[in-house]
Amino acid sequence: MKKQQRQQAIIQLLKQNDSVRVSTMSQKFHIAPMTVRRDLAELEKKGILIRTHGGAILKSKQTYDTSTTIYKRLKVNTEIKCQIAKKALTQLNANDHIFIASGSTIELFAEEIPNNIPLEVVTNSINVVLRLSQKKNIKIYLVGGELREKSMSMTGPIAINVLKQLQLNKAFIGINAIDAQGHIYTSSVVETQLLEYLSTSIHPLYVLADASKLDKIDFIKVDLRSPYTLITDSIPVALKANYLEHGINVL
Repeated sequence: MKKQQRQQAIIQLLKQNDSVRVSTMSQKFHIAPMTVRRDLAELEKKGILIRTHGGAILKSKQTYDTSTTIYKRLKVNTEIKCQIAKKALTQLNANDHIFIASGSTIELFAEEIPNNIPLEVVTNSINVVLRLSQKKNIKIYLVGGELREKSMSMTGPIAINVLKQLQLNKAFIGINAIDAQGHIYTSSVVETQLLEYLSTSIHPLYVLADASKLDKIDFIKVDLRSPYTLITDSIPVALKANYLEHGINVL
């Protein structure tokens, strides 16, 4: 198989799968792993795919450039994100003890929380703290950790160790992508560890994501240990049925 034909075959394989590993392509096309890596490097330069650790994904499958700051993301799909935030408010009750993660939709959710509802909020987002700081009935706790400047959030072992000491009854998180089977994705190892801990310790878990993030993948799959509720703006009937079949509630 000539290089051009082989690279077209790689693209078709990626279109059929969320991601493909180098070892899989090597076996399928009967070529050395080094040859696969050279093909992937060329296709990445052309802007067709994104190489990951041990494989690749199509660039069209990634929801956004992970170098984009939270401030720029707040300007994208803002009206839709506000609608999702307002829907998430229906899941709040007075005197809840909740965790609010980071992300543009999540930050707008914090902004929408009314002043008259008493809550105790734990967050790893500096911007969420700023959004909530003028709401008199809300007690705010910011967990420490390593600062991720693009998202203005604190992550890592320190944040997880603080959360282990707290009893929380709900969590609201944002993510980078959700694939067709309902697996969620992020671009950061330390953020993934935090989300995996939340899924084992806080129920219910609410994922706020607009339609642009559905049926997509990103760099790292999060191993959620329990079902979650997806709050979104619109979703194809077949995709919703698939999520429900995998135990995901959809609002």
